Formats: sequence, C-alpha cells, structure tokens
Amino acid sequence: MAWQLQPTAATTSTCFRTSSSPAATVRCSSSSPTPPARRSANYAPSSWDYDSLIMLSLNNRGHVNQVGPDGNFDKLKAGVGERLAAASGGVADQAAMLRLVDTVQRLGVAYHFEEEIATILSSIHRKPHRCSGDDVGSEALRFRLLRESGFPVAFHKESLENLRHVSKSYQTSTLVNDDVKALLSLYEASYLAFGGEETLDEARAFSANLFSKLFVPNKLGWEESPSERLPEYMQALYSVMYNTSGEVAESIMKQHGCDTRSLLRKAWHDMAKSFLVEAKWHHGNHRPTLHEYLKNGSVSSSAPLLLQHAFPLLSMEEKLTSKSLGKVGSYPRLVQSASLIFRLCNDSATHSDELERGDAPSSIAIHMSENRSREKESRKAMEDLTMDTWKSINEDAFKHCKFPRPFAKACVNLARISHCVYLGGDGFGAPDGQKKRQIRELFLEPFMSVKP
Repeated sequence: MAWQLQPTAATTSTCFRTSSSPAATVRCSSSSPTPPARRSANYAPSSWDYDSLIMLSLNNRGHVNQVGPDGNFDKLKAGVGERLAAASGGVADQAAMLRLVDTVQRLGVAYHFEEEIATILSSIHRKPHRCSGDDVGSEALRFRLLRESGFPVAFHKESLENLRHVSKSYQTSTLVNDDVKALLSLYEASYLAFGGEETLDEARAFSANLFSKLFVPNKLGWEESPSERLPEYMQALYSVMYNTSGEVAESIMKQHGCDTRSLLRKAWHDMAKSFLVEAKWHHGNHRPTLHEYLKNGSVSSSAPLLLQHAFPLLSMEEKLTSKSLGKVGSYPRLVQSASLIFRLCNDSATHSDELERGDAPSSIAIHMSENRSREKESRKAMEDLTMDTWKSINEDAFKHCKFPRPFAKACVNLARISHCVYLGGDGFGAPDGQKKRQIRELFLEPFMSVKP
C-alpha cells in the first residue's frame, strides 16, 4: 500500500500594465489558492474542560460549590472515620459492614479511609462464611468487594441456584426495592469473573435478562518549541502536550529522583504513530484486518498514554526504577486489555456516525466485512470480546497483579469509565443532556447525607 502526499497547487500570478504606453510599468501580484479544508467531525464543544464544568456548576446553583473554611470537610471525614472504626470493631453485622464500605467507595472518598476499609474487609474475609439464599445481594457484594481488594474468594454456585428458584416470581411481578438491589449487586459482581468461572457468566446473563424485561419499558520528535512546519493549530496542541508531560516529569523527578521523560515521550510518539497509521488506511482506502485494527486502535484510543502518565504519579509508596518504567512502557497485558475495552466501547458508540462521515472503518464494520455478518451480529461479537477482555483485566488486577495496587485500580477504573462515557452515545464527541447531568452530579454537586 503506497501513501503519498499530494503536491500543493502552484501559486497563481496576475500581471497588468499601468497604462497603454509601451514604456508603462508592469505590476505583478501573486496569491496562493485557498488551501483545502481539513476534514472535520463537527464535534460539539467539550463538556469536560474547566470552563464548561464551571458553567455547569453556575447554571445549577448560581455559585461554585466549595467546601467552606469552617472545618466542614474535617467534620464529615471524622464522622465517616468513626463509623468505619465502629464497624471494624465488630459493632455492625457483616451485611451492614459491606454496605458501609460499598457506600464509601461509591461516593469516591475511599482513598481517605484505605486502612479502615482494609481492616473491615480483612475481618470479613477471616470469618467463616456460609452461603445463604435469603440474601443473594449481600453474598454478591461480599464477593465483589473482597475480589476487588485482592482477597482469594469464590462465588458460590448455590447462591445462583437459590436465586433461580424465585426467578419466576421476579418475571411475573413488580420487583421491590430489595430485589432490585440484589440483582444489581449480582450483575456488578459478575463482571469480576476469572477465566473458567462459568457461574458468574450465568449470573450476568440471568440478571441482565431480568432487567431487560422489567426496566426497559419503564426507561430505567520532542522539542520545546514546535516546528514552524506544523500548522498553527498543531503548534498550539504540541505546546500543550509538551508542557503537560514536562510538568508530570518534573513532579516525579522531585519526589522520586527518577527521569520519566523518555517514557512519556514514547507514549506520545506511539499514539501519534497510531494516528498516522489510521490516516494511511483512510487515504489509501485500505481495510485492515480486525487484528490489525484492534492492535493499532488500542493505542490510538489514548488509553496507554493516560495510563503511562498515571503510573509514576500513582506509585508514591514504591521506588520508581528504570525497570518498572520500562515494564509499563512495554504495554503489559493489563494496559493492553484496559485500552482494548476503551477502543471497543468507543467503536460501539461512534460506529454509525463514523460510517456516515466516511471515516476509517470501526471494529464493527471490519467484523461485518470479514464474517459477512449483520451489524447486530457483529456488535454482539464485539460485546463478547469485551467480556473476555474483562476477564483478563480481572486476573491481572486481582489474581496475580504485578503492579502497585493503585495503578492496577487505575487500569480497572479506566475500563469501567469507558462503559460509562460511551453508554448510549459518544460522551466525549457528542455529549447529551444526560452526560452533562452525570458530570454535574459526579463532580460538582455536594453529597448531602439526609438523616431520617
């Protein structure tokens, strides 16, 4: 496949005489033709930049929400700490302890209480546990929290069997609140399956099937100064890239005495190279194989770039070495798997729009072409690939993790946020009202505990 840059159009010249006299002066002027317009996806303005977040907050409350200087934050933190300490002391029963830990994690404040949470989960793991069909939700929650924290734990098949016995009543009557919580807990736990854990695969299919009957009808080169050969818009982008990575590298150097510039430079280089490959495919009308596309697309998704920047920032408790940096820079399976899910989720949301724009084919389009299948069948195949990739993530992050736990959690969370951002549409390129509401509620609106 050859790919060549087309020569630019020649400059046009216009000459005219100042009078009809033979000795009159001849004046010439030259002008360049209007350059061809860049292809554009006509994306809506980003909802994720600082100004947009401030506007969301102002539109919602009339002022930016902040924790005041009156010690409110310290009081709230102390209150949560007291509740966790009481739970770790055996005051609460196991189900209540699990719900408390789950709540703290969902609120995004668990990093303030890592020791307290570790003590609680260690206590729960040590206690003899018998499967109970009366509280499948707690059983699933126990499994999920322990596996996420690296404890060896299995999901008992008896739990699913007990739930199946009452499945007919679930399908023929309205689910009450506790039923919904139990099914949600079971559904979430099923995504932490290792390879060969068929019970969890069955649990996911079972709970998802119940929800789709009952919820859908109810709408539930690396220089400081950019080259002048670059277009103006690229020069600005290059400066931001260079300065951002420079700030990260400087911070790491101060804290660890370790130079990460080569790692970060390579991350940018690899992503730019992946963009070039996609450009060659597009302009050369080349259709890659699915394997070629996913290998390159996992890099162009930007996920490896994000994770390679995050690794040195999250490794504060362990000494950084050239060996550990090299391990992350070599794209280990955990990074590859999280990046692949990012790409697959993106393709699921943007496939139709990219097809309409005439962009390079997505994984769905390539699978349809290779297998002569319909779009629905190819989407299902990519969903199955996503679930298989999740199992690789779970094993690498929770079963035999070779990285500091904060980085492993970052890889898991990147894969999770991929589902959130691209669920129901492109949350980056075309954020709708629901996505903006989620951003506002997650990052801007304070959580207020309501006492009965």
